[in-house]
Amino acid sequence: MNTAERGSLGEAGFALARQFCLSALRDLCRSWSAKRFSRPYHAPGQGDFSTSIMNKLCIFVGMFVVSTAVGLGADALGCSFFTSFLLSGVGAMVGVWLGWVVHRRYFF
Repeated sequence: MNTAERGSLGEAGFALARQFCLSALRDLCRSWSAKRFSRPYHAPGQGDFSTSIMNKLCIFVGMFVVSTAVGLGADALGCSFFTSFLLSGVGAMVGVWLGWVVHRRYFF
């Protein structure tokens, strides 16, 4: 087999591999977009999928306020940076829960 034949075989093989990879990538993108964008729309306040703007706002404000308060309180008590950072993270989790409770109680 001379180099001209080997080169043409390489180009044909490369074209076949490129076609296979592109079709596999296209199929993957189509399946992902079908899964991502085919979910039914649920209006806020209907069913279990209530993700209204007010829900997100309550959770964010609760997380921010409680996390900041716990972090500053731990710092004022003389805790190290690492301890106040960890306590601030715990405060953020508690703030998310409190924000969710406030939304369920007053805005749902």
